[in-house]
Amino acid sequence: MTRPSLEITLPDSLRRFVEQQVARGHYGDSATYVREVLTREQLRQARAEVEERLLEAFEGPFADVSAADFADIRAAVRP
Repeated sequence: MTRPSLEITLPDSLRRFVEQQVARGHYGDSATYVREVLTREQLRQARAEVEERLLEAFEGPFADVSAADFADIRAAVRP
């Protein structure tokens, strides 16, 4: 399966930072590093959304939340 490519332009300071991360040996190449950073940000945003929804639920009429409800929430935010 061929993935469509995405080209991005980084300022020199960010390009050097990415290159440094790869040079430290934690990532095979710059694309791997960028994918991991984006995946972490995606997960962070999903968690923030869940927290926001939970806070909204506590501000509204109280409802019993079952273990199944929490399982559904977890399933909805897992990548």
